[in-house]
Amino acid sequence: MPLPDLNQRESEIKKHLLRNTLAAGLFVTAGFSLLIPAFSLRGTKFDYQQFCFRPPEEKPCQGEQIKRGILWRVVLEVSNSQKFQEKVTLLDTIPAQNPNAGIYGLASGGFFLGALLLSKRGTSRLEDDLDVIVSNKEILLFERHLQQQQHLNLKTHQTFLQEDYLKSQLERGYGEQKYYEMSEPERELAAQEQLRVEQLKQADFNLQLAAISNQITKEELETTEHQTKIDKLKRINSKNSPSLSNYSDSKLEEITKLLQEHEGGWLYTLCTTRKVLIIEGEQGSFKSYTAALIAFLRFHMKGHKLGWIVDSDYHQNQKKAWKILQKLGVEAYGANKNGEGIKAGIERFLEGIKIRDEDSSDVETIIFDELTTYGDYSECEEVAKSFMKFALSAPRKAAYGLIAITHAMTNEGTGKGAGMAATRKRGTLHLLLHADNDYNPTFKGILNGFKDYSGQLLEDLPVTLPDWFRPSEVAAMVNS
Repeated sequence: MPLPDLNQRESEIKKHLLRNTLAAGLFVTAGFSLLIPAFSLRGTKFDYQQFCFRPPEEKPCQGEQIKRGILWRVVLEVSNSQKFQEKVTLLDTIPAQNPNAGIYGLASGGFFLGALLLSKRGTSRLEDDLDVIVSNKEILLFERHLQQQQHLNLKTHQTFLQEDYLKSQLERGYGEQKYYEMSEPERELAAQEQLRVEQLKQADFNLQLAAISNQITKEELETTEHQTKIDKLKRINSKNSPSLSNYSDSKLEEITKLLQEHEGGWLYTLCTTRKVLIIEGEQGSFKSYTAALIAFLRFHMKGHKLGWIVDSDYHQNQKKAWKILQKLGVEAYGANKNGEGIKAGIERFLEGIKIRDEDSSDVETIIFDELTTYGDYSECEEVAKSFMKFALSAPRKAAYGLIAITHAMTNEGTGKGAGMAATRKRGTLHLLLHADNDYNPTFKGILNGFKDYSGQLLEDLPVTLPDWFRPSEVAAMVNS
């Protein structure tokens, strides 16, 4: 079954289109209904003015000399033309018999315009949400293909059993008839032959049993493969991540202003970009908290979803550094120093850069903490070496906003990946944070890779984290 959220979203789209269609139909019906009295009413629809041109003898106007015209046009002509005024004698005014015909026409036009706007609105909504419907149908196709494959395999096996049973029944009847026609020696030879035939049948049966077992194993592997594809598609296209909260624009504007005005706007850039961010620092330097706050503000300010976190110390940080992210729906890998979990988190990233693209995928923030230790786990030693190379070159095209946290910007501190120093320097934002001698954060550091508003690269830029940039304060500002 497709994801419940996708089904619900598709149902909402259909209901919205149905409402728009019904409303547009009502507007069109009302428009045509108003056109009927506008064009079918008898009698005059405007006030008319009778007039005549004065005859030379100044006799009273009569007969064909008396003309009539629409009142406002005659009055306009009289006021604009002195010559016309001198030659014309205004007579009686004839009131309109049906003065509301024009109003009916205007109201009809208004309803037709409303129907057009409703139709355009429905079309725009369908275009905006077309990816949801396509994703939903793609999941259904995968599941139907899997069900059909299983049905065909079962049908083939059933047909084979029926044919084998029919063949055995025919052979049995023919054998009984031949038995009664044989002599005793012939029966003994036939018995021996029958024994060999039974042995061959048993061997053939064992071979068939092994083939069926192999077929079942193959089907299970195919089922697993199809289910894996469906799970990947669900994970990549799903809307399970919470949508951008409906927080007050004024609150977000206040936070935006604070970020932009702080030390040239470097912190605003970190909280709105998806450029690779490496946070380096010793123990207690506020690295993980900073990453969590940046991911939290990217979600609320830019709509970047929270993908997942890889952290071998997640079991210790869940209610501390990562606490502010819990309501966003956190997926975590590697807790309790689990090397297999770390490997799974890295492989999910490596798989994502193969199948995601920035045009059709939502931007996701992904966090890799304790990067220093990845190469020390035997389970992920090899994959950790290539991780940093792809982490520096691939996230943009896959719509990932990657944040990596390490104790040192060395090959050892970045998963034991070699040969990437120049790429790290040119292609990332690198924030170095400090702590005092008792593992307390100083909230000061050095930023590299940052460009000011004119595009100039600023190296070794001294920076500080503002006093309000703390989990409780930021959460209070957003949720107030």
